[in-house]
Amino acid sequence: MIIQTMNQAFQENIRLHHLGVIAVTGDDAKRFLHTQLTNDFINWEPSQARLAAHCSAQGRMTASFVAVQDSPTHVLLVCSRDLLTASMERLRRFVLRAKVSLRDASDEFVLWGQIRRQAMGSAVAHLPWKVAFNDANRIGIALPSETGIEQSLWIHPSMQTLDGTPSDLIKHWWWHQISAGFLLVNEKIADRFIPQMLNYESIDGVHFHKGCYPGQEVIARAQFRGSVKRKMFIAEISTALALDEPIFSDAAPGTECGATLTASVASPDASVHRALICMNTAHAPGNLTASSSNGSRLSLQPLPYTLLTDI
Repeated sequence: MIIQTMNQAFQENIRLHHLGVIAVTGDDAKRFLHTQLTNDFINWEPSQARLAAHCSAQGRMTASFVAVQDSPTHVLLVCSRDLLTASMERLRRFVLRAKVSLRDASDEFVLWGQIRRQAMGSAVAHLPWKVAFNDANRIGIALPSETGIEQSLWIHPSMQTLDGTPSDLIKHWWWHQISAGFLLVNEKIADRFIPQMLNYESIDGVHFHKGCYPGQEVIARAQFRGSVKRKMFIAEISTALALDEPIFSDAAPGTECGATLTASVASPDASVHRALICMNTAHAPGNLTASSSNGSRLSLQPLPYTLLTDI
């Protein structure tokens, strides 16, 4: 079992085969990313990672990344592996005269997810996007996490191994990612949502006071005119949910008010399932069901962060 008792410490290291790495290299690496992605890459300290999205002209996320500086002229972008090739091709269209190159560096690194619970009474502040380096040149990035859990992304040179017991229990990773209200864009949901629909403005994935980037005008207008009607929520249900399964509310009988962003994952003890859903905020207080108005009941769980309304 990954989780033992609430007052016991545990640590689980899980190989993340579904993620890949794009290496962005050159004197203009950070400046180039600053003009293409939703976050600030100019005022960027090495001690911090960046969550950022690349968007279409319509403001829809074509991919999202966890970025870290390997050196001042070398940035690693971790993304869903099924979007890696398309993302590189899309970014390369904008290189023009910039001193920057992009390559698929997935084979150069091994990506691990670490799930950790401190023993009761020994909790340490877990700050998302904080970067830790160690003597073995491994990079650890603190991710958004649910209360009482620390989730981190670790990037290792491919010739190195990770201390601890590796595990293929990827469903445990997804359970805790869902419970943290955090999702990297993958091929199944690409080009469908603006960043605010996946709560990126609330987990430091969008900088609203930087220069232009693809889709910036649409994203800013939606934020400051208050026109974002859909947000991401954590839903709990007794049975499994499929990706894109429609969500209904008794506040609008017979009308679909949202859809699942992830297939549901069972809890470590298999007692319940959780999924991330994107739905109209007006229906969040209502009685929710999946598949139809008479389907299985959903209950929304508290997000471990505050949804920001004023940026």
